[in-house]
Amino acid sequence: MKKRLQAIGRDEEIAAIQEAAGRARAGRTQVVFVEGCAGTGKSTLVGSALRACEEWNELSVVLDDEHCGMPGYLIRHILLSFGLSCSADASADDLVELAQQGLAEVEEPTAIMVSRLDKVDDLSAQVLLRLCSSLQQAPILMVFVAQVNTRVPVRRLSDYVRTNLDGTHVAVEPYGTAETKQLLSTYLRTPLSEELVQQVHEETAGYPLLIAALGRHLAATPLGRRSLSEALRAMRSGPDWLRMRSAVEEILKDVDALTARLLQVLAAARTPLTRHQLDAAVQTSVDVSALLETGLARWDDTVLGYAPRNAVVAQLLLDHCSAEDLAEVHRTLTAVAPAEAMAYRVQLLRTQEEQEALEPVMLRLREAGGEALSRGDLKSAFDSYYACAQLRPDQVALADMIDVALPLGRLERLVEFEPALRSLPSSLLRQGALAALALGQGDLTGALEALETHEGADHTEIGALVYAQAVAETGMHLALHHAHWKLRTPGQRAVQMLTAWEQDLCQRRCDAAAEPLRARICGVRAFIRLWESFSRRDPEGLKQSVTEMENLLKELEEIPGTEVYTAGLRAMRATRLMQLGQRDEIYPDLLELVDFPVPHHFLLYMQTQLALLLFSAGYWEEAENLASRAAGRALLSRESSASLISYAVVALTRGFQGRWDEVAPLIDELGRVKMSYGPLVASIYDWVCACRVGGLGDHEEALRHLLRMRDEQGGWWSIGPEPMLLLARSAYYAKARTLGAQVLRSVLAGDTPLSPELSHTVAVNYLAGFAAWSDGDTRGAWRHLVATMRWFVERPPFRSAQPHYEGGAFRLLMAILALDMAELFIQRPQDIYAQREEARQNLEWAITVFRSCGAQALLERACCVVAAFEDHPGVSAPTRGDGVHTLDPASLEPETDSAPTSAGDDLLRELTKREKQVALRIAEGETNREIAEAMKLSVRTVDYHVSNLLAKLNLDSRREVRQLLRAHAGQ
Repeated sequence: MKKRLQAIGRDEEIAAIQEAAGRARAGRTQVVFVEGCAGTGKSTLVGSALRACEEWNELSVVLDDEHCGMPGYLIRHILLSFGLSCSADASADDLVELAQQGLAEVEEPTAIMVSRLDKVDDLSAQVLLRLCSSLQQAPILMVFVAQVNTRVPVRRLSDYVRTNLDGTHVAVEPYGTAETKQLLSTYLRTPLSEELVQQVHEETAGYPLLIAALGRHLAATPLGRRSLSEALRAMRSGPDWLRMRSAVEEILKDVDALTARLLQVLAAARTPLTRHQLDAAVQTSVDVSALLETGLARWDDTVLGYAPRNAVVAQLLLDHCSAEDLAEVHRTLTAVAPAEAMAYRVQLLRTQEEQEALEPVMLRLREAGGEALSRGDLKSAFDSYYACAQLRPDQVALADMIDVALPLGRLERLVEFEPALRSLPSSLLRQGALAALALGQGDLTGALEALETHEGADHTEIGALVYAQAVAETGMHLALHHAHWKLRTPGQRAVQMLTAWEQDLCQRRCDAAAEPLRARICGVRAFIRLWESFSRRDPEGLKQSVTEMENLLKELEEIPGTEVYTAGLRAMRATRLMQLGQRDEIYPDLLELVDFPVPHHFLLYMQTQLALLLFSAGYWEEAENLASRAAGRALLSRESSASLISYAVVALTRGFQGRWDEVAPLIDELGRVKMSYGPLVASIYDWVCACRVGGLGDHEEALRHLLRMRDEQGGWWSIGPEPMLLLARSAYYAKARTLGAQVLRSVLAGDTPLSPELSHTVAVNYLAGFAAWSDGDTRGAWRHLVATMRWFVERPPFRSAQPHYEGGAFRLLMAILALDMAELFIQRPQDIYAQREEARQNLEWAITVFRSCGAQALLERACCVVAAFEDHPGVSAPTRGDGVHTLDPASLEPETDSAPTSAGDDLLRELTKREKQVALRIAEGETNREIAEAMKLSVRTVDYHVSNLLAKLNLDSRREVRQLLRAHAGQ
């Protein structure tokens, strides 16, 4: 048998088919009937199930439309495969007799597979039914694959298999959300949020064929430019959708006119319909059994009504309707479902332009939109204005719709109005709308060009608010690219219009009805000023921007209806405070905004910053979930810089958990596109890479990434203190002593985004501690690191469940510092011997942190340090009783006194016993792997000991160790 694909999420169905194959192998004929709608993956399922039967003989037949009208075609084809033939006018009895003769001679396991059995001719179906009931003792497995069908011969075969002991009926349904996620993940390297998976499942109804088509389109689109809405449009115009449509049309061929009309009514209905409504729709009593037998309709128990099988079937049925049929269906629904009459009337008017009927409907929609705006319901307002623009996309309708689409983040919906937008005369509305359209398509350059084209600044012109909002939205994207200066002229024009507009409203003393407009004017103006502030990169400007944001917040909080804009300001203020290192008070503020209902990009960016905060605090599972959620929400419309940052956070969390190989393809994709999305994305990419190579011990490469952040991208300003502190560690381990001193001088000179407290207490002490360590000043290094540790310990919990002594939002940095201090003690115990208990206790706590968040590499390194404590009398290592129960037993084995001795013992006096053993084996020419095998240690543990002994002996390489020990031995 030929090689087959592997199905996903079909374990029960595969097991049922394989059990039937097992019985057939034993000599008892089995019949399997696999039935399901088009696109459910029936053939893939059968292929996966019969993978273990590849050595069997196989006869495969694929039927199509022409075979349905050729009596006996299938049976004749089977007979020919056994070397038998029959006359053209052979009866059913003749065909049965010949087929029994051929099949009875089968001795080897044989699979007879018939695909598209729903296309079988009536004569062949009759013969198959008789064969299935007569053949019993033969190693034959008959597998019939069919789409859901109402033809009587096919139904008889299906019913026989259901009721026969030697039959196995497999109903293949579309996927659930879990299987949808599993299949989609085979195409995408990026994380998949539950919200994204749910949306994909709803849009594809769980059909594997459509999920795969969607996945292929997303996978072929460069990272950062992917859009689910765009992928859905491509899916619905692609060959797989056409295949599904053909399958529905085939079912409709065998359906009577009354049932076909009922299916159209159900497809167009916004909610399930009752039996009474169906009767009213066709003005006769309905036979619902005929409706359900088509497989295109279902009974909905939740609302006690009839509905299409799913959203995909509904759309396919509507695709099959003519414009006249669709108009008649909507006219019918207007009468039988009065609760939704307005929506059906809108759809009816879209197909039949009746000017007299159009005006009152558009007026009602505008009124509904205005009422929704007055109560702050942007989504309902957009739905009303969107329907109005669909009816007649004139300037007023387009302006109303885009006014709401911009703050709501629904720019992808503007694509269908592109011809109408481009046909507008040059105006604030046209240029603002084209900018919004470009942003919805991920074209930041196009948005900027559209805004710069128009030079007018009349706030009374239709579309002035659209233009101003487009400026604010474009400014946000440019700010994330650190390029807000490109929007200076349009920004000034927009602020000028908004200020004049607000003054007019104040002079006229407008009533409460004008408050929503005033709120939007003030909010947009605040946003434009926000991005001007947010784009600052110099340290003082960074700190000043927080003050400016707080002033803007005070202004907006006094104006009702500015919740969207207030949320944006709060989000940006919190991210700035986090970058400054002032993280104690921002967690509740950020957490409150996570579920804000508007999926705007600035809120998605905020979520990535909260994910980074959780990462720094050592709550990695929450960090990954939040970053995945943010990325998924962005992909629902279109990816952006915020999406790429969220992918980087996911790579960080998984990588630190020892899964760098898993996220390597994602990191590579980020590397290919990073420069197209500004310094924020480029800097966090380098941050991820620095963590990755640093964890693998390549501190020189880590330094290169960290310096690129500092020198080329200003990335320290966008991430916070972590890169700066990691640079100090990497400089020490890479033996780049002068570099750490240079960074320290830079911080002392004020070249840092950190708050003064964090800069002088943490950054300076941390950097000075590693500088002293590099210079051999153990006591000085310990003093500086203790000062840093004390500041961490004094941080208040950033969430209620966190203990007071765990460093607050700096929990992970505090644990790494505890590991550093323990390593400092192990390297120079004679200098700071009185601190051994403090070092040990801090290390114990750090191990619990590393274990809780799954930091595998850090945990292994901490285990090595624990083992080294055994070499110093009076220093006890953490035991299993202390709760440290995940340590590497090999790392904790007591060291014996059997280390080889040589003339180098005096020279090695400062080394631990284990380090002496490793040094002497290096002198003998052994590699780290050979040393690990001989001493029954992990290679990582040996790497750690080599690093320590090189530092203690003030050497740079293994070669120097060999030369030193051999020279000393010769003396």
